[in-house]
Amino acid sequence: MNNEDKLKSIITVLVVVVVLFAYYIGYFSSKLGFNALFIGGSASGVLANQAGPKPAEEPEFKQVEEVAFLELKGDEYAKGNNSSNIVLVEFSDFECPFCAKFHPSIVNAVNKNNLKLVTKHFPLSFHKSAKDYAVMFECLGKNFGANQSYTFADKLFEVVLQKGGRVSLEDGLGEAKKLGLSDSQFNSCKSDNSITSKIQNNAEEGMKLGINGTPALYIMNTATKKAVRINGLVDDSVLQSEIDKLK
Repeated sequence: MNNEDKLKSIITVLVVVVVLFAYYIGYFSSKLGFNALFIGGSASGVLANQAGPKPAEEPEFKQVEEVAFLELKGDEYAKGNNSSNIVLVEFSDFECPFCAKFHPSIVNAVNKNNLKLVTKHFPLSFHKSAKDYAVMFECLGKNFGANQSYTFADKLFEVVLQKGGRVSLEDGLGEAKKLGLSDSQFNSCKSDNSITSKIQNNAEEGMKLGINGTPALYIMNTATKKAVRINGLVDDSVLQSEIDKLK
């Protein structure tokens, strides 16, 4: 075998290895209910066309893990019981099918236990409308209040599930318009630095915390300063159990 044939054989083997690796990454991510970034990603893998830090070396994956208490910035929109010691913080991508599946369980847990829910943004670049959806969520909150933002999230996630994740900018804008958002308001919010910076800062914060996919849910006790993070989808019983442990 000459050198050229050897090179071709090596390239063929490498291609097969890469394809198999990508397949198994996708397979296990789907089993865990987790939209994960691929190895080698940077902040551009979270927010397209935005600069940011590269993620740190990934630790061993744990679906439920004890983490440091997450101090809130105070600019996040929230729903539920503002005086609750138990706070759920949802790092979410509004185009993520796994987020759409988990979101109703999170809302049900908040309502059932009279808790507080806070939303932070983690839009992934391979979801082309996710950043715009985050802008719509923030824009509705700015113009009409947090209740409209969360109604939008609930409705949009329903559409994501109905369409199997194959959604467009028009899908989100259609839901936002039903709640009173005009084209001019949306366009204004897209160029509003306070909104775009907030979304970018949420994503960078998530990466610094070691979040590398969606959904990622913090469950925290503001009195004891204890917290756990759920990475991906879990059953309602697991979610409730983690809430109970922190009460």
